[in-house]
Amino acid sequence: MIKRTLSAVIGIPIFVFIVYTGGNLLLLSIITVTMIAIYEYVRIFEKAVGNQPANKELHYYRVWLWIATLISYGVFYYTDFEIGFEAPFLFVVILGVAAIEIIQPSFETKRSRDMIYGYIYITVFFRFVYYTAQLENGYLVWFIFIIAWSTDTFAYFTGSLLGRKKLAPAISPKKTVEGLIGGILGSALCTFAYATVFIPQISSVSIIFGVIGSMVSQTGDLHASIIKRRNGAKDFGNLIPGHGGILDRFDSILFTAPFVYVFYIFLNGMGVIR
Repeated sequence: MIKRTLSAVIGIPIFVFIVYTGGNLLLLSIITVTMIAIYEYVRIFEKAVGNQPANKELHYYRVWLWIATLISYGVFYYTDFEIGFEAPFLFVVILGVAAIEIIQPSFETKRSRDMIYGYIYITVFFRFVYYTAQLENGYLVWFIFIIAWSTDTFAYFTGSLLGRKKLAPAISPKKTVEGLIGGILGSALCTFAYATVFIPQISSVSIIFGVIGSMVSQTGDLHASIIKRRNGAKDFGNLIPGHGGILDRFDSILFTAPFVYVFYIFLNGMGVIR
């Protein structure tokens, strides 16, 4: 608990400064976090497999994911981050994975599937933090973190105090249905409070963001737990004392960021937000 608290005391001010500053600092931070997360993601597969030939295979895939990520960010940087470029880059990633398989036909198809998914799950989903930072004068990006971390906080305390019925015991034994509900209510309350002060034009729909976003966030958290459990890992890494790795701290963010961006675009297109 001491390590966890100390990490928060040091990390939160840095995080707030980066997101508030935005621009190239936020972009560079997202790229850095993405590269570390890719390392962590591939690493748990390496640990699960354990044998040298498979680890060599996974090393090739990690390097390719790093290269594809850097190339995609280079293109996005010089094209004003057009979201329409995501689809072509998914093709580039799959093409690279296919080339590795052709060069090394002994590699497992399942493993290449895991790596393609990893690019989407990490590189593409993290990028939505930057996309969202371009909306509503930068205020909307805080929705991502408010939803994810208020959900986590309220779910934890509600589950600890009132939790009786297990939510998904085979995946995460400590999570409860009561915690799920507490997380949803907490997220709705926090998003409404934030929107009322900083984005009043969407305060009327902020509770919907909070409710659905909380369910998406908790899905992301459980999904990360499944990936770790299937590969026999407790954490993705140990970079952040008391929290684990980058993916352990940002697993719910990976699902929440695309949701906030897409839901906002949907509501705006429907004329609900003006």
